[in-house]
Amino acid sequence: MAETRATCKRCQATMTLQSVDPVCGQHGVLKVTLLQLPALVCPNMHMRFAVPDFPALLLERLAGEDMTKVPAGEKRGLLFKHYHCGACGSKLGSGEAREDTFDFDIALKDLSPFRVELTLPLYQCPACGKEQIRSLPELRKLVAPAMAHAFEAAGLHPR
Repeated sequence: MAETRATCKRCQATMTLQSVDPVCGQHGVLKVTLLQLPALVCPNMHMRFAVPDFPALLLERLAGEDMTKVPAGEKRGLLFKHYHCGACGSKLGSGEAREDTFDFDIALKDLSPFRVELTLPLYQCPACGKEQIRSLPELRKLVAPAMAHAFEAAGLHPR
């Protein structure tokens, strides 16, 4: 169960559960924005996660069921890897990409719901016209570092 009150380890003030807005980070081509993020905050604006395992819970949720909603191509080839359209299998070009944002409403444990936005480049298939990211496994590799940058920039700490 999520704590609603705690003592700040830095200044000993009382921390309360609040929504923090926005928390942003980037790694490679992926930008992560967390809106209305539940966190414990003291009057001196020191912050920590509402539950100690919050980053792991969020990563598990995003990299699992939510990320499968992002249209994705796949990487194929034995020696020379190329990206292919997830819909028709045609080779994706390495040309211009259009940046787009995917929104996910998240509810973890007993915390208030919040929103996660993933902004990343989409590539259009020259054969069928479907827009997609290049590879879901490559996107999954970027999520944890991008979230870590976001939490670090906001000053969020586990304890």
